[in-house]
Amino acid sequence: MRLPHALTPAHTVLLPALLAAMLLLLLGTPPAKAAAADPSACALRGTTGWTDEGHDTDYSVFQRPAGTIKVGMIFVDFPDAPATESPADDAAQLTPGADWVWNASHGKAWLAITQQRRWVRMPHNSTDYGFARGLGHEAYLRDAVTAADPQVDFSQYDMVYVVATRNASAISFTPTYVTTLARRVSSPTAPGSSGR
Repeated sequence: MRLPHALTPAHTVLLPALLAAMLLLLLGTPPAKAAAADPSACALRGTTGWTDEGHDTDYSVFQRPAGTIKVGMIFVDFPDAPATESPADDAAQLTPGADWVWNASHGKAWLAITQQRRWVRMPHNSTDYGFARGLGHEAYLRDAVTAADPQVDFSQYDMVYVVATRNASAISFTPTYVTTLARRVSSPTAPGSSGR
């Protein structure tokens, strides 16, 4: 008569796993919960309207991501930070954003950027706009549009990029004007509203 083999460590691991698999087959698995009928139920809620793109976007402030969006790009320097580079050098770093918008919108939006290839001198020093404290961008944009207005017809653009010289280290980002905002922030006779 043969004696049964002793259980090895491999048997002690495999046996419970085999039993669990057989129980799942015999008893079945519980049904998965159905997905929400409305996909927006899974969306993160927008709370600020400023940084929550895609949800509760305020289109009186933000440009709709559809069609051709006409963008004017103006270049500014300052009494305390005059430009030493060409506007084309700075534009070359920003214009690839048009491709990003096209890709991110799945081909639904395109930025048609018109560059004003000359420097516009701002009326104040770069440090006067308070970018270090997160302040001053509306005054900065208003001053830039007002300073460029004699040379630029802003009425033909949906948005305006204001690009500061790289010598202005106090200007930490490049804000964008949506023209309706430009008219609301500026005086009733806002630059570009004369329909030149």
